[in-house]
Amino acid sequence: MKNLCANSRIFSFLLCALLLVGNAWAAPAATVTHMSGTLAAMKPDGTSRILSVKSNVESGDTLSTEKDTFVRLKFTDGGEVVLRPNTVFKVDAYGYDENKPQEDSFLVSLMKGGARFVSGLVGKHNRDAYAVKTATATIGVRGTDFGALVCQGDCANLGDGTYTNTYDGTIYHSNRFGELDCASGHGCFSGRGVAPVRLPEIPREIDFFVPSSFLNKIGGDTVLDRSGHKECQVR
Repeated sequence: MKNLCANSRIFSFLLCALLLVGNAWAAPAATVTHMSGTLAAMKPDGTSRILSVKSNVESGDTLSTEKDTFVRLKFTDGGEVVLRPNTVFKVDAYGYDENKPQEDSFLVSLMKGGARFVSGLVGKHNRDAYAVKTATATIGVRGTDFGALVCQGDCANLGDGTYTNTYDGTIYHSNRFGELDCASGHGCFSGRGVAPVRLPEIPREIDFFVPSSFLNKIGGDTVLDRSGHKECQVR
């Protein structure tokens, strides 16, 4: 019953968030700060555009990276997402207002490929406000830094499902079969039709390294390390 209730909370929050997208959350959700390669964005109406550094990303956008593309997104709440090549990532519903934390939302879908996530202020007061959906799990956080990889017949050494590596803090996997906390230093897996499990070893395929061209600082923002994560502030 606990697991069913946990899933119900997340999906109820997602439904409410989607209903509000067209009103309070018309402002951009994130900005492209670093990019190497080609990044396309598709709107809910099917129209597409090619993004560049400093392009805005909005709720409802579906982003697709090419085979050599790495992208870093900076969200308005301070959170980050680094997309790896051959990834499809959708911003389902995002909203951040420092004066109304109870209305905040970071609800996204990792439909294909992999990404590294660093949570911002959304989810600090309500953990159900932050969720990463995949085909086999919903991933929530409690303030953290983690990587995720979705395999759908395209991972040479891994079976299909959702793999994570928690670098800092704690995340949890949740699906209709169970819920599992994954603390720092642990790898977890959610497959189709089974409860989430901890992995005896973290698959090296989850981690990825960005090219040197991606590491350049952009407009006094940040410098990224080789894993695509924020290294330090540039003053």
